[in-house]
Amino acid sequence: MADARSDTPLAGLRVLQFGTDLAPQMVGLALADLGADVIRCGQAEADPLSAALDRGKRIADLTGNADTLRELASGADVVIGIDTVPGDLTDAFPQTAVRLALPAFPAGDPRFSGKATDEGAVLAAAGVLAERGPSNRLRGLGPALMPMPIASAYAAAFGTLAVVAGLFGRQRTGRGDALEVSLFGALLEGFSYNHVKIEGLPSRYVDPRAVFDPEDIPLPEAEIQARIDPTYRAFLSADDEWFYIAIPPHRGLIERLLRLCGLWESLLADGLPTDEPYRSTHEWKDPAEGSVFSYPRLAPHWRSRLRNDIAAVIRSQPASYWEQQFAAHGLCGNRVQSSADWLVSREAGTAGLAIRLNDPLSGPMVCAGPFLWAGAERATPPREIVGDGRPRWREKAWQLPDPGPNEPFLSGMRILDFCNVIAGSTVAGCLTRFGAEVVKIDPVRQAFDASITVILSLQSARGKASMLLDLSTETGQAILARLAAQADLVTFNGTETQLDALGLDIDRLSGLNPAIVLAQVSAFGGPKRPRGGQRKGFDEVLQAATGVMHRLKREKTPPEEYAHYGTIDAATGVWGAVAAVAGLLQAKMTGKGGQVGTSLAAGAAAVQMPFLWASERSGAAPDPVGTMPPRSAIAGRIEGDDYVSPDGKREPLARYPDLRARLALGATDDAHATGFIRHADHPAGTAVELVTQCAVKCGETPLVAVGNPSKYGADTRDVLTRLGMSESEIDDAFSSGAVAESWPYHDRFLPD
Repeated sequence: MADARSDTPLAGLRVLQFGTDLAPQMVGLALADLGADVIRCGQAEADPLSAALDRGKRIADLTGNADTLRELASGADVVIGIDTVPGDLTDAFPQTAVRLALPAFPAGDPRFSGKATDEGAVLAAAGVLAERGPSNRLRGLGPALMPMPIASAYAAAFGTLAVVAGLFGRQRTGRGDALEVSLFGALLEGFSYNHVKIEGLPSRYVDPRAVFDPEDIPLPEAEIQARIDPTYRAFLSADDEWFYIAIPPHRGLIERLLRLCGLWESLLADGLPTDEPYRSTHEWKDPAEGSVFSYPRLAPHWRSRLRNDIAAVIRSQPASYWEQQFAAHGLCGNRVQSSADWLVSREAGTAGLAIRLNDPLSGPMVCAGPFLWAGAERATPPREIVGDGRPRWREKAWQLPDPGPNEPFLSGMRILDFCNVIAGSTVAGCLTRFGAEVVKIDPVRQAFDASITVILSLQSARGKASMLLDLSTETGQAILARLAAQADLVTFNGTETQLDALGLDIDRLSGLNPAIVLAQVSAFGGPKRPRGGQRKGFDEVLQAATGVMHRLKREKTPPEEYAHYGTIDAATGVWGAVAAVAGLLQAKMTGKGGQVGTSLAAGAAAVQMPFLWASERSGAAPDPVGTMPPRSAIAGRIEGDDYVSPDGKREPLARYPDLRARLALGATDDAHATGFIRHADHPAGTAVELVTQCAVKCGETPLVAVGNPSKYGADTRDVLTRLGMSESEIDDAFSSGAVAESWPYHDRFLPD
């Protein structure tokens, strides 16, 4: 194994990278940030984007130097871009190497034969170019090229996860493997939250923008604006800047927002409905009026009242004032600004999310920082260009155990998942396929609406057990101590202050278990402390802060989110899973755990990497609204209902329902084939269709087919029993309220 004194998880690891497309470049970059010795085979390009992607790597042009290339190949622990390796080199890689291919479409799948392989073709095939979000659908807007290389970004995240998981498994079994992460499979799984289909979904969960007569399209803009969630949208501030607020249906957050705006008491006095979200709507005081805590089940006149009242308040002060106020009150909001503004902001620089380099070819520049962080912080070196074309590996290669039984990479790893919503929950959700055992732990009382807790968990909660635990009680903390003593990993999304308040800070956890790893997902955190400080955020807030929303804004309409779910959230969750496994690797090598993490801000950088650089010589990255990323593989065009790739191949611009039909798996039980799988016996009480866990494919190592999620709290007693608690201890914990098997009023898996 690597030197136990190492302060980075991948010190001593030897990585050979082929290919300069964005996905392999980002995988190599992430591994270099984790301390690996990455040698990229090829020429060093004299442009700032290449400098940003190659930082921390050694660049060697080995053209015509077959002996050196074979020597490097024979000593590699990881090979990136195995699908672009010269044919006469494939036999030189050791069988113990982790070998990653990143094709456009799944190899050998006849459904994808003959397709073009540029990123635009992948986006078209996945329906992304046609699916422009719910508001634009109402405007009757047709397909448009996607001005972000989001397929490559998702493939990079899942590709890096596959590599570090493969490395963890290799340290246990002595076996390497050939891994595949296709851009299409990664994109499909990354956007899986947009694909959830629940038969007979109660109307209380249906977005008003999804209910329309196609013959009425396009709708008047005023009607479209009236259908947008009044607490999840952009408002003009006093200085004519757009300020985006993201307040989901949550009892505490909704009240806090309306109190900050000075509206709460008057709205209550006028009859604002506040019914309990976990009761059936048939039991509400007036189901037609709905509940402010259960949007979208809120009457149109209340939506209009809230929108107008909040708009008047936000218009009274500049955006900077509201950023300060929202941060001070634990609310999520940010001005809508460009990527260039974000890159030079004090917030990005202080957190280490924007870093300065002095590249040997491009000169002084600033670019995006790491997508994740694990181990000690270290200076970020620029790329090194190997002049003689004969690089040698640095440091000693990892020592491997003798080959043992082939088993899933993370078999036996025990995870305590304290996350909610999408990004945090995706961390452990990504790891169940590799054999990790996950217990999802939630509070005994819930403030989020079931649209958040239940529907948004259908994808990520598969394979997880569920328990309810009150960490504000002495008994709850005692149970946490016993759980942590037996766990390998704790996942959490939130701020440092929240970690401390819940007793989940790394100092306490390390005192209970020196080898435990804490993986934190924050909103604005970075590799430099404070990791996110006190600022909270959701996907759309980071779209506003980092340039996504600005780039996609239409004239004469307020800026909006791109995609309904998944643009940043799910990508961040995958990078969080990478950080978690990197932490587990280091704990395995040193016997000492620690804190690792990522943030929505880092995830936002990953999905728009081509825009996040500025050079003293070249200026800022080109970023006019609506343009393609520079040097992007998206070079095709749209003609009618087709996307035409650079080589002339056509791909129908199918929307998501068409995609579901094209990729249906029928009666198959293959939980990892690329497509959709139907769960007829889902605990929701109706059939549920979800995207399979299709991003990662292994050549030999088995993946786990995870089961349906449990109803929240259903496994509490079983978890406590397996923890070694006696029946009397368990009964006492229930009677004290420290644990529970259900939330108040939560009688059905999905309240109607």
